[in-house]
Amino acid sequence: MVYLQLTRGAAPRSHVYPERWEPTVVLTFKAAPVISAEKREKGIAVVTRLDFRWSKCHIKSIALLPSVMAKNEALTAGFDDVVFVGPEGDVREASASNIFMIRRGMLLTPPRNETILPGITRKWILSCAKKIELPCEQKRILLDDLYGADEAFISSTTIDLLPVVRVDDHKIGSGVPGPISVRLYGQMIRDLQTMSRESP
Repeated sequence: MVYLQLTRGAAPRSHVYPERWEPTVVLTFKAAPVISAEKREKGIAVVTRLDFRWSKCHIKSIALLPSVMAKNEALTAGFDDVVFVGPEGDVREASASNIFMIRRGMLLTPPRNETILPGITRKWILSCAKKIELPCEQKRILLDDLYGADEAFISSTTIDLLPVVRVDDHKIGSGVPGPISVRLYGQMIRDLQTMSRESP
């Protein structure tokens, strides 16, 4: 896993940008985390919480404290992750991943706006959906929509695609990873195999 972090640069503590400064670049790399076979086969449970983060979530920043607090609260309550919901009931994203649902053969995910970080893996999944001829739409999803989903999953660079089988006390679909999610993940694996063969 390669992580690149850029900042405007180092400067004395102040709320005013200096006229001139040099950006800082930090690059780290380590072994990618491994998602257990059990989690991939059985899926995960998420709890919803009112979104109390700042209003510019489309900006990838290091201000992760609200997400860290929410995920730890979820783990303490026996869930695997948290899904943030807006004050009007709109589903946004998980602590460090995007969320998708499937209803009547249609892949749905919240639209790109200030309330979510449009992840690279999110874009990849939408591409995979086209490859397997799965209709998809980016639209506002309400919490009741998510509760009534046939399938659901979260996505990020470090987890690829991970099925969600329970949201709060609501079972999603039959309570196991659904066939469309499995097909999408299979397409992701095929993409990775193709990239591996084509890389020098």
